[in-house]
Amino acid sequence: MALWIALALLTAVVLLLLVLPLLRRPKGAVDQSPYDLAVYKDQLSEVDRDRERGLLTEDQAAAARLEIQRRILAAAPAPGRKAGRSQVGQPVSATARVAALASVVIVPLGALGLYMTLGAPGYPDQPHAARIAARAGMETAQAQEMVTLTEQLAERLAQDPDNPEGWAMLGRSWSTLGRYEQAVKAFEQAVKRGVSDAGTWAALGEALVAVNQGQVTAPAAAAFRNTLRKERDDPRARYYLGLARVQQGDAKGALAVWRDLEQSSPADAPWVPMIKDAIRQVATQAGIPPISVAAVHPLDMTDAPAAESGDAGAAMRNQADAERAQSGGGFSDEERQMIQGMVGGLAERLKENPDDYAGWMRLGQSYVVLKQPSEAAEAYGNAVRLQPNNLEALRNLANAQALVAKDQGSEQPPAAFYETLRRILTVEPRDTAALKLVGEYEAAQGNAEAARELWTRLRDLLPEGSLERDEAERRLQSLGS
Repeated sequence: MALWIALALLTAVVLLLLVLPLLRRPKGAVDQSPYDLAVYKDQLSEVDRDRERGLLTEDQAAAARLEIQRRILAAAPAPGRKAGRSQVGQPVSATARVAALASVVIVPLGALGLYMTLGAPGYPDQPHAARIAARAGMETAQAQEMVTLTEQLAERLAQDPDNPEGWAMLGRSWSTLGRYEQAVKAFEQAVKRGVSDAGTWAALGEALVAVNQGQVTAPAAAAFRNTLRKERDDPRARYYLGLARVQQGDAKGALAVWRDLEQSSPADAPWVPMIKDAIRQVATQAGIPPISVAAVHPLDMTDAPAAESGDAGAAMRNQADAERAQSGGGFSDEERQMIQGMVGGLAERLKENPDDYAGWMRLGQSYVVLKQPSEAAEAYGNAVRLQPNNLEALRNLANAQALVAKDQGSEQPPAAFYETLRRILTVEPRDTAALKLVGEYEAAQGNAEAARELWTRLRDLLPEGSLERDEAERRLQSLGS
């Protein structure tokens, strides 16, 4: 009963505050113009001070004064009219009475209806197990049972900690329940006791990222690199190591990692759309055409991201470094020989069936992974021969041709690379990366008109006010008249 009395009193106070302004006779309006004029005059003085200090040029100061003067004119009262004069003493209008009555009747009734429907005090709060069940996609009873079993497992491990697989299981259970701090501690105990499979390292990395609100910290990055030591193609670890590069300001490194993940993933893999979107966002923000960045596996990158240069997670980084030294850049000698044998077999089959487009694409990707760019370019060239207008094949060929130049120590890609870009523009005239790169090539060759035509098209495709459009405009200006 006390609750209802309190609610009634609160409702009455709110209604009183709503209705009084509607029933009060209007008073004289406050004249705002003197205040506005004082502010604008002070702004004029500030412009003069900034010009004297050299913070504004004369042109900038003149433009600022003009805008402030325009606002002064707008704020000044019209001639013959005194601002602030109102018709005092008029009776309250019928509209105000209707509004007041509506407030008194409709507001409390509507609030009461909503409260009885959505917030009735008889409704119990959603249990913790129900929230866990909703997040984990299971029945509430199953979630409650999982909580009980997980707590029992934690108690057993506290009494008998020498059970590495038990710690790994506990970490996975805590992660499922969304209790990531406990999950990190459990996974660290599992790793400490010798569990080093790819799944455990990846789960530890994901739990660390969750604890740190999405930041790929030093221990998380080391855990993901350890994941790739065990399973080179793990998409989670490759994605998060790319994200670590973004968070450390290395957009180009992130693009290299994510382009490698995109190229090596099946076309229907569920993570491919997310990776493509991430590449597009980072490339746009950094002003880097993705096609100009060679795809590189995280383990093959020569520099470690800054996220791994801190003091935290030293033990995990030391283990990662030791495994890196033993792994030969991610492949053991036995694994490399096995891959070479598989690639050789595919190449032999393609000699007998040279019209297998998909086979040539697989062979090209295999050579990229094996760091044999010349062979990759040849394979992708055969794929382009079979499907001359296939953008995927053309772009892969361009990437392989750029890798050939890098492998040979050349700073400039070969002419064939730019010829491939021209073919890409024939199929997709709006390809901004190709327009930029071919324009650079033409400008370097002294073909100013050809460069102007390409960069003009590039500029017109880019959004107004974007950094990329401004850069294209500067390139055009650099060509002169």
